[in-house]
Amino acid sequence: MITISKNAACPLSACKKSGECARHENYLEAKAERMEYLTLNPDMVSHGDNGCEHRLVRKTVRMAYGFKKLYDSIPKGNANYFWLSAGFGSESTYYRHKRGDYPLGPEMQRRLLEKIKEKGGNPAVGFDRYADEVVLVKP
Repeated sequence: MITISKNAACPLSACKKSGECARHENYLEAKAERMEYLTLNPDMVSHGDNGCEHRLVRKTVRMAYGFKKLYDSIPKGNANYFWLSAGFGSESTYYRHKRGDYPLGPEMQRRLLEKIKEKGGNPAVGFDRYADEVVLVKP
């Protein structure tokens, strides 16, 4: 499976879904404002009535930032190596998310709240702050 950057723009105006495709919207903006940009190869993209497999739409998602208060709700004896069991992959990535440097998407929020509860913490405390952000997703 080929992974295509969410920043790749699509020049296919003939596609039936181009009017609701974030990639085509990105193409129109980039064409008007930038000297160079990343684009999909139109010869390699097949589009039908539902657009193509690379079509993206904009969706507003509630992102969470920071979980210091949640972490503090865990009894100290249960918090050992929490970064490892929480699934962040590395200790530095864990601390960046804990501080609120990076957003936590809905799926990671759910998994983190499960881990907090599993370790004896209080998920009702909530994350340090929330923000509604527009992200690109497959329809």
